[in-house]
Amino acid sequence: GAGLAPALQASKPELTRALKDEGSTFGQHLSQARLRSGLVVAQIAVCMALLLAAGLLVRNLQRVRTIDTGMNTKNVFAVAVGLRALSEVPADRDPRRGGRGGVVDAGGSGEKKDATRESELRRQLADRLRAMPGVVAVSQAQQQPLSGGMGNTGVTLPGQPGETLQQLEARFNFVSAEYFETLAIPLTRGRPFTAQEVNANAPVVVISEATAQRYWPGADPLSKQLGIAAGSEQPESDVRDKAAIAYRQYEVIGVTRDARSRWIWDKDETFLYMPLPPTSPSGQYLMVRSDGDPAPVMNMVRGTATTIDPLLRVSVRRIEETLALQMAPFRAIAWLSGVLGILALLLASIGLYGVMSFVVTQRTREIGIRVALGAEPVDVVRMFLVQGLKLTAIGVVCGVLGGALISRLLVAVLIDLSTLDPVTFIAVSVFLTVVALLAILVPARRATKVDPLVALRYE
Repeated sequence: GAGLAPALQASKPELTRALKDEGSTFGQHLSQARLRSGLVVAQIAVCMALLLAAGLLVRNLQRVRTIDTGMNTKNVFAVAVGLRALSEVPADRDPRRGGRGGVVDAGGSGEKKDATRESELRRQLADRLRAMPGVVAVSQAQQQPLSGGMGNTGVTLPGQPGETLQQLEARFNFVSAEYFETLAIPLTRGRPFTAQEVNANAPVVVISEATAQRYWPGADPLSKQLGIAAGSEQPESDVRDKAAIAYRQYEVIGVTRDARSRWIWDKDETFLYMPLPPTSPSGQYLMVRSDGDPAPVMNMVRGTATTIDPLLRVSVRRIEETLALQMAPFRAIAWLSGVLGILALLLASIGLYGVMSFVVTQRTREIGIRVALGAEPVDVVRMFLVQGLKLTAIGVVCGVLGGALISRLLVAVLIDLSTLDPVTFIAVSVFLTVVALLAILVPARRATKVDPLVALRYE
């Protein structure tokens, strides 16, 4: 396909020119020169567009690696706690058959008693973890942060007298009092929960700065009332008519920094932290912060769970491992686009070098005449630089336009990065121009070494 255009052009030769063998620049066929120049410009434009896409994705990967999640996840790991099925435990270690530890639960106790037992064992495990050496803080949460598991709940704001309530939605999580310390989430105003408020399941809530700005712009959110469906006695999922949900009224007692609680690429537009009592069956995750490498503590967690109850099942994972999994697609896309960009750069450089070498060969006689008439080597180099850089400039401009169009297709994967990021566009343009300049200089410098006598005899 690449040789089709030259082949078609060669199939229609001009016999007069061919017989005269006018192969120098003075007799060069204009359409051939335009074809070569057009192909070079197209190569540079495609290379520029691919390099821009690769540059944006690499910059995006760097941004993801250094993104501020609003919390400190270093040395923090999550412990998912649950109960194994009886069939998974040997008979001699079954607490329901006289084995060690645990609470005997006769058949027919129902799911409610199992959930109560599970929450009690979870509380015991949390107490054991707090007593371990190297553990700084232990907290409890309904959902693990940065795991994609957090959803939204219905929210109502009290309206003015005579007005109806505003029905909204907000992302939320039930957490214990130590949660903010474990994840190092700073409060900008107010205070966190107290242990007494958590144990009593008090109707208090801590919100994010974005939530305060959205619900009470320009006003102090502390002591404001907020109706939250997730905290009502009847679960939101059990009510078909959302208007019939009894929104429990919560008092705002604190405001935290904005965070990314669900996904690393998804900044919370609104977020609510509500108290989670230690005995609540929904607090299935324990969040643990260590003062160093958490690996030793993580290894001890599994053995500790077995000593509490053979049926107690734990799954341990660092928060940073979860973040690494979320960054994997960004890393793969950046690598793929980078390879394509480098291949395009290589092809464009070879194409430009080949064209300039061919032009130097075609203009050998002209170069000899210029040198014989007193032209300096720098004048010869400048002549070819101007020609080559003109093609490069046209290709770069076309590539920038194409890159701007391609970047709009990348908007879904770019995190806090403009599709017209000036750093990327300027850096790629300069880089491609430098590479093109090197590809032009090599044949241009060779042209300065032409012997005028040899050039004048060149056929």
